[in-house]
Amino acid sequence: MEEKELAGQIAKIIWERAQNTAVPDGCRARPGGFAAVFNRPAICLNTAKQLLEFGEKKAESLRIPMVITIADDAGNVKAQHRMDGSLLASVAISAEKAYTAAALQTSTAEAAASILPGQPLYGLQNTHPGKFCVFGGGVPLFYQGYCIGAVGVSGGTVAQDISVAEAVAEEFNCFPNISFVRKM
Repeated sequence: MEEKELAGQIAKIIWERAQNTAVPDGCRARPGGFAAVFNRPAICLNTAKQLLEFGEKKAESLRIPMVITIADDAGNVKAQHRMDGSLLASVAISAEKAYTAAALQTSTAEAAASILPGQPLYGLQNTHPGKFCVFGGGVPLFYQGYCIGAVGVSGGTVAQDISVAEAVAEEFNCFPNISFVRKM
């Protein structure tokens, strides 16, 4: 079987599976009916918006304007919210914290301890210039053993950023009806 023919058969199988995939209320299928790809759950925009709303309430309770970012499993921004009065720099920092938490599948606070001189991941922050942010405020989001995304928070002290990010992650874990783009 030629490589081109094999690639065509694989694409056909993926297409057929995607057509039979259910999409929960509040989420839309990808164009062409693709509701899930590569047999992994993925966070949908509706869930990301709910998490942003919860994060904003938590930041308001601290009386600190923050930027909150929800990233997908690849660290790409799914949704971001900049509260009035938050620092412009926090836009990029919160996205970088979310990227780092998703990429390493650990909190940025934990990653920070591993990159100090003499530690196992010393210098890691230099491997992805402009992408990794290794101070607290980034927390991965897990569902059924998969890291399906992350939250990144910036605008307060490191302790305040961690507090809001962890609260968002905890809220995510408590959702009774989490809406995802479901796995096949």
